[in-house]
Amino acid sequence: MLALNEKNPEKKCEIYTKGLARLPADHEVSYQLTADYCNDLVSGKLKPREEALPIVRKLCTKLLNQNIDTKFHNWALRWVFMYEDDEHLSDWYRYVGRLWTLPDMLALRYRHFGDRNRYNFQQQACLFLKVNDCCCSFLGQWFGSEEETAQHNIESLEFALRFIDTLRNPSNDEDIWIERRAFCFQKIAECKFRLGDKEGGYEALEKSVGLYETILSYPPDHDFFGTAPYFDLISGCRMNWFDPNEEKSELNQESTYINIMDALEGNSHSEWTWFEPYLEEVRFRKLFNRILRYSTAPEAWKRMKNVE
Repeated sequence: MLALNEKNPEKKCEIYTKGLARLPADHEVSYQLTADYCNDLVSGKLKPREEALPIVRKLCTKLLNQNIDTKFHNWALRWVFMYEDDEHLSDWYRYVGRLWTLPDMLALRYRHFGDRNRYNFQQQACLFLKVNDCCCSFLGQWFGSEEETAQHNIESLEFALRFIDTLRNPSNDEDIWIERRAFCFQKIAECKFRLGDKEGGYEALEKSVGLYETILSYPPDHDFFGTAPYFDLISGCRMNWFDPNEEKSELNQESTYINIMDALEGNSHSEWTWFEPYLEEVRFRKLFNRILRYSTAPEAWKRMKNVE
């Protein structure tokens, strides 16, 4: 392509512009030319940033909305996060998917600008998201029978908990993994009940309820931080820790409360609910009532320490 060999910035821009005008807008050659043009602009070789930025926005929008090849989407996403103004960066969040998460993109941005502290923060967030997502994937596989499914899920969930313990201080339950661990113990309890291991089921359920109580007993602005060097910068538990400059959202304790109450009432949204035979047992009702006392009204969390 002539533009690749042209050294004069003005002539090169002219070649790109004329080339794009001649090509069909939805042709792969057009996207490749758009990508080349965008790359040269972001590199600073063609125009000053104040002139290049509006063009980069237009070109990246074209690449982000094409359906020919994901490489164009990925390139554009990286360029726009490295080049966009801070106040307009959120305009591009809707293009971030599961392959490239928001912390991935922000880490790339801060590395590009040499901001080591914010880069490290986002790298921890990237790792946390990926590990947490991996732990979710351990659950949900269905086998030939309920017994086989329950046994498989117990083994998978126990592995997930051991893995999480390598990324935290196991002597301190109050960290960013608290909700994931509470959920894992809840599902282990269901599975053990299904296999007839009643004592093992109650033991796991006690751990789950205890962790959920910890989440619900704190005020909504409480931070759960990492307790190991892997995650000593970020805080979490349904918090917005993606960008240190953003205002954090409060703990979504109402959602947490509803989810655990649904499970304890036998209204789980999963393919199986194995608490039913135990719902009216005294031991089960005591655990249920420990959560029941946490009203979803915001005023309740101001009084939690005094609730009997």
